[in-house]
Amino acid sequence: MALHKRNSYEFLRALGRRPACAMLGPPLESGFPAVEGDQEACVAIVKQLRVELANKPGALAELCSELAKKAVNISAIQASEAKALGSVRLLVNQFETAKGVCDAIGVKYLEEQVLAVSINDRPGALGKVTRKLAEKGINIEYVY
Repeated sequence: MALHKRNSYEFLRALGRRPACAMLGPPLESGFPAVEGDQEACVAIVKQLRVELANKPGALAELCSELAKKAVNISAIQASEAKALGSVRLLVNQFETAKGVCDAIGVKYLEEQVLAVSINDRPGALGKVTRKLAEKGINIEYVY
């Protein structure tokens, strides 16, 4: 899950974390680092790419194929309905390389700071994390 907020540090404070403490422990299967003492969620502040793609067959395939050629792995993706152009949000393992790929194929992009949260697959885990944010008055602008 990637949560967006203009200041991702607010999310960490709401969850009782400091950025330095958010990245303790070995990576989980999800690729996100474990958080000491927290069995519900693992959090990290990361950069995402928000790319602008034409809404036509093959546009996303071209981007994904070009990223793959440079061994860029996509760990999370979000896209929604679009008119002629649409935004696609990507969390990738090689951020700078992904930007270079976008530049090379003429895809416009923005860099955004988000909070990446890996939540255990059990009933109530998402509710527990989002409740902590709500109690601190933090609104989630989008999630994927």
